[in-house]
Amino acid sequence: MNWVQRKVHLYNVTFGLFMLDWWERCSFSILYFTFSYIDFDSFRFLFLRSYLKMSFFNHVSYLYRDFVETEIHKLF
Repeated sequence: MNWVQRKVHLYNVTFGLFMLDWWERCSFSILYFTFSYIDFDSFRFLFLRSYLKMSFFNHVSYLYRDFVETEIHKLF
């Protein structure tokens, strides 16, 4: 039994798929990986984008802070 076969066997035993027919295992796996992808994508959309946006604006404001400060003082 090679490494891939062991991982497939572990997946089948962990989720109790060894007692299902082949089409039931296939439908369960499709649903499982679909919902896992939706979960991953929603995490990426909600948290990672806001973090990257915040990080980007912090770096931009740090790089251009002298320019912004002088321009604001010129206005007032």
